[in-house]
Amino acid sequence: MVANFETFWFFADEWINENMVPLIGAKRAGRVYPFCSVARTGAVIVAGSDWPVSTPDPFLAIQVGITRQSSKDPRGAPWIPTERASLETMVTAYTIAGAYVNHRDRETGSLEVGKAADFIIIDRDIFKIRPQEIGTTRVLFTFVDGRQVYEARASTE
Repeated sequence: MVANFETFWFFADEWINENMVPLIGAKRAGRVYPFCSVARTGAVIVAGSDWPVSTPDPFLAIQVGITRQSSKDPRGAPWIPTERASLETMVTAYTIAGAYVNHRDRETGSLEVGKAADFIIIDRDIFKIRPQEIGTTRVLFTFVDGRQVYEARASTE
């Protein structure tokens, strides 16, 4: 089984609090987006985006998946904190698991000899910062098949 989650939605926003909870009740609403429960079954977890109604930025979605708090206001209480994702699971969901669900995991999705050299270089080590900071991560370089296809412009700030 493969479960594809849009983790950017994993927090109790105004729509959930004012529309969903009154409609289906708090008990059922507490079972929405059961990320860790599904992961415990052994299912492959894939992460994606409902862009343009969401964000195409995987770092924002990773942050929300880990914290279960809004990326705009991360001071609120986590929504269903028992279902928070680990950073390792989120990175896997966006890399090798994404390649797996597309039947391309023998070609891409991880850095291994014989696979396409598709990778990014980012401005920080996301394993060494607070989860609430992951959403500010920026891509510096992108490589496809080992060739650089993108370089971030220097900040003018």
